[in-house]
Amino acid sequence: MRSSAADLFPILVLAGACAPTPAEAVEPSVAIGAAVAERLGIGAADVEVGKVDISGPGDLDWTVELPRYGTVTGRVPVTLSASSEGHPVRFRVTVPVDAWLSVPVAQSDTLPGHDLVLGTARVRATILGAEKPVDPALQWEASTTLARGQPVTTLRARLAPSAREGASVTLMATRGAVTIRAPGRLEGDAFEGQPVAVTNLATKTMQSGTYRGGMVILGGS
Repeated sequence: MRSSAADLFPILVLAGACAPTPAEAVEPSVAIGAAVAERLGIGAADVEVGKVDISGPGDLDWTVELPRYGTVTGRVPVTLSASSEGHPVRFRVTVPVDAWLSVPVAQSDTLPGHDLVLGTARVRATILGAEKPVDPALQWEASTTLARGQPVTTLRARLAPSAREGASVTLMATRGAVTIRAPGRLEGDAFEGQPVAVTNLATKTMQSGTYRGGMVILGGS
């Protein structure tokens, strides 16, 4: 992968709007890779940067400025700064960048609405694009059909409810020193710490409360 001449734009040193990331590497591509690795929180060995053709001395210590927002993989606009014989030099270059990320993947084919069993695999960042991997510490269900080994992102999965509509729960209400309990039924999917509608089976009335570990707390949290 090589940057075309049209991608390189030498410019004057400006008062930078964003803080540069220092890099001690001699090769511009290595310096860019180190900056991308730092941004992504991965090792530099997991970053692949296309060759950058810049004319000049080969012993420069480049400072790299990545885009402040957005992705740093794909075709990434980068600013390179250095000092040559006491004179500042600066280049803008658009360079192809890819990275290997450890992300959650589906361990089996999963249909929409079914709970996901997650594994981990190394995937190229350019395959994910702008999609954000899910937090593997939480329980997720598929929102679209997922194949075994497919990355699980927030566009392809949603949080699985703590309890599903129709499940039996215990309703609890506290009035001063008195605590009252009654059987209930969920009238919607419940999420821990979130409000949910229930039917009080003792009074045959609809009520609402906060779901907490198999119970619904009425009239408060």
